[in-house]
Amino acid sequence: MEVRQWGQLAPLARVLPDIVPASARKDPGPFETVQERDAAPGDVPPESEQVPGFQTAWQDWACAGHDAIREAGGTTMERYVGIDVAKATLEVGLYPEGTTNSYPQTIAGHRRLVKRLRDLQPARIAVEGTGGYERTLVVALQEARLPVVVVNPRQVRSFAKALGILAKTDTKDALVIARYINTTTLPVTAIRSANVRALEALVTRRRQVIHMLTEDTNRRDHVTPQTAASQQRIQQALQGEQETLEAQIDQLIQADPAVVLLQDLLESTPGIGPVTAQMLIARLPELGTLSRRQIAALVGVAPTVHQSGALAKRGMIQGGRRDVRDTLFMAAMSAIRFNPVIKPFYDRLRANHKPHKVAMVACVRKLLVILNAMVRDGVAWNPETATA
Repeated sequence: MEVRQWGQLAPLARVLPDIVPASARKDPGPFETVQERDAAPGDVPPESEQVPGFQTAWQDWACAGHDAIREAGGTTMERYVGIDVAKATLEVGLYPEGTTNSYPQTIAGHRRLVKRLRDLQPARIAVEGTGGYERTLVVALQEARLPVVVVNPRQVRSFAKALGILAKTDTKDALVIARYINTTTLPVTAIRSANVRALEALVTRRRQVIHMLTEDTNRRDHVTPQTAASQQRIQQALQGEQETLEAQIDQLIQADPAVVLLQDLLESTPGIGPVTAQMLIARLPELGTLSRRQIAALVGVAPTVHQSGALAKRGMIQGGRRDVRDTLFMAAMSAIRFNPVIKPFYDRLRANHKPHKVAMVACVRKLLVILNAMVRDGVAWNPETATA
């Protein structure tokens, strides 16, 4: 319970010596003191109400009880850290202590946080994915060899609602994230090299440029004499930018022999070209490390069943990494024509009266599972062993 009013805290503090040894009350807590956090006026209690052993209003008195148990040789308490990421700040929550602290979303702030987390030695650190604001922080934590996990904000929010927590603030979110990572068994996010991170940025940017070029091309039927020249200049610029990005991507891949081998292995599969292979390398680093069901769910090609009583809806795919799924869908369009394993599989589904899209999703999943097995075993395409 977070206590802000020192007048309410003082009565509790007066009876604390009868509950917890004095040695346990001297610990200032896992985070910095209020003064170190540049507390706002009113956070520090009046001198007449200050109680020994209570350096900050953020320290829950129960934490002292946990410390006393540890000093007495009891069970060691594992800490879990949740980090709510915003554009300018990082809100850090600690479980089971229930304390929070804020850090600036800067390089200096990341260094301070890393130093503090090294001292705490948490079991796991959960960082909420926020569309890119978390990337620099995650890299800093990984370079410090800290056990960081990037979590899905939708799942965290559902977890909060299941706990009956309807209010949403940065502080509450940080504590919920910490509690969420304590409850789940999510694996630590894999460390990627700087070369692969740069490749991801370039592949993502190329996809954005192609999307803009497609949008502008679709406007050709509505071009007027006044806008024709402008559209032509824009398309030429976007085409030039696409060529530049593709050259940079090729240069990055050639600089890493391991990535070159992986791309060659993927491209040995009929239907997989350079664009698909590069997308898988950059945006699906888990390829080859997960089971067939896990990799299908990660990409979002595992249909989920909705059944309750007599109601049974048709299974549908949802979630997952859309950019990877879209790229694999285009690769499957080629595979159903030329791949000796995927083509008869698609034909059999259609012969059994499966709709085209249902058959295509099944083909995407089969192709993905085959690629996952190939990367796992380090073997190139072989139609005799390519089973899923």
